[in-house]
Amino acid sequence: MDNHDIKSIIVAILTANNVCIWLNGAVEAERPSWTRIWNVAKKRYCTDGGANRIVGREPELAPPDVVIGDMDSILSVVAEGLKPRCLLVHAPDQDKTDLTKCLEYIAEDFKKGLQLGFSFHTSKASRVLLLGGTSGRFDHSLAAINSLYYSTKIMDKDVYCLDGENLTCVLDEKILPSLPVRDIDRLCCKKISIAAFLRLVDELRLRGRWQPIIEQLSTTSDLDGAD
Repeated sequence: MDNHDIKSIIVAILTANNVCIWLNGAVEAERPSWTRIWNVAKKRYCTDGGANRIVGREPELAPPDVVIGDMDSILSVVAEGLKPRCLLVHAPDQDKTDLTKCLEYIAEDFKKGLQLGFSFHTSKASRVLLLGGTSGRFDHSLAAINSLYYSTKIMDKDVYCLDGENLTCVLDEKILPSLPVRDIDRLCCKKISIAAFLRLVDELRLRGRWQPIIEQLSTTSDLDGAD
């Protein structure tokens, strides 16, 4: 993959028919282009924490079509204001992150034909684009990468994660490239082998020495029973 290929990928992603997920990530990772990408998306999803940020910036940002999460982060005034305008999906499963729940919901939408926006709009999105997710807390970044890997198992659409520094995705060979997007004229591609790491984790699990990261990733802020 050379620089021309990388530029073509980025241009396509930023201009194609995307489904977008706005995450409750680090504010400093946001870029001005996110506003346009979000507003022109074929369908807009966000986590419950991300909803606070979007509603706080209306009318600059269009409202989400769907808000998904355990609803422990969304402000009550935000939830009440969104009820007449979008679908609020309470997903209380504490063994999954809100991003994973979003991706599962979107996968079901794609299976149903993804009737986008209004009932007469039947265009299908080309890919899923996450806004945020790999900046800020390390456990959140790791969980986002885990969700990217998981997305390859539940949908046939490409899923990309865009933050202030990188564009990240999982390739068919389960190689995770991270594409710097600060300077589109000086791009390189970093590849990280995720599958090899997961195979090692599974091997350790079989020996009873480690639980697989793919099943155990958590973003809790609390330490339960820590000495």
